[in-house]
Amino acid sequence: MDEAVRIAFEAGLPYTGLRGFTPDERLWALVDPDWARRERVVPVLVIGDRLQVAAADPEPDLSALADAFGGVDVVIAPADEIAAVLAELGGAAEGDDGPEDDGRPRRVGELLAQHGVTTQDAIAAALAEQERTGALLGDILLARGAVSEEELLDVLAEHFALPRLDLAGADPQPQAVALMPEQLQRRLRCVPIADDEDAVYIAVGDPLGDRALALLDDAVAPREPRCFLAGRDEVDALLAAHHAGTWAAQVVHRAPEPADPAGAVRVGAAVLAAATVAGLLLAPSATAVALAGLGALLTAGSALAALAAALAGVARRPP
Repeated sequence: MDEAVRIAFEAGLPYTGLRGFTPDERLWALVDPDWARRERVVPVLVIGDRLQVAAADPEPDLSALADAFGGVDVVIAPADEIAAVLAELGGAAEGDDGPEDDGRPRRVGELLAQHGVTTQDAIAAALAEQERTGALLGDILLARGAVSEEELLDVLAEHFALPRLDLAGADPQPQAVALMPEQLQRRLRCVPIADDEDAVYIAVGDPLGDRALALLDDAVAPREPRCFLAGRDEVDALLAAHHAGTWAAQVVHRAPEPADPAGAVRVGAAVLAAATVAGLLLAPSATAVALAGLGALLTAGSALAALAAALAGVARRPP
């Protein structure tokens, strides 16, 4: 598990990724650049009178902000990503007025092209197929080999502001997995990894929409769901590892009951009797002929069965 994720889990703090994140000059104006570099802290956003900062350490020295805000909330981010943001601090803090629109593309296809992981021609062909089939653009590009899963995950993580999580060797906490119904985990393709008093940390194989997030909110309430984007195969492997027994039990429970020969005979007899009565009422002559023929067949069958039994008895008699 990533070091920053481990620190966040152990400290009971949220985790965020800063890949592609650039605070605007208004955020940088709220903090002392020298302090930010020294404490390895990046301002993320302001909500009301509270400032949220990303830090590599769960307990940075926040005394410099004591009088400026009603409170400061810390989230954990990877140290290398914090360093990359701080490396741009000089230019951002100088107050260089840029356009209000940062120019970053908002669609996944545009992001993939901008990152150079695929071509505009590949995206155009995938969009045409999406129009025809309704499949997800990322799935189409993966199936065509236009992008790798790692490249797609990186772009989706940036596009949906989701931190990435590598599940290789991950061992979800059993009490966290038990917090969410197995059916919901399978439906949303997600696995709870860990939990604390405030939040449940959940690995998802796909970015979730508002409706799915509302289901997560209800499932783990009163705690908050905090999602990490992981590879689909990794999520599926954890789902299988933790729920294989439940799935097997469901298959056994749903298996058809063994056939009841006696019951089948009774049902057949009832159907034959009903058909006979209907036939006598609607076509008495034809039904009488059919019954006579059936009686002859049954008589012949009984005689043949008796003959076979007699021959078998002779064959078994000692010489």
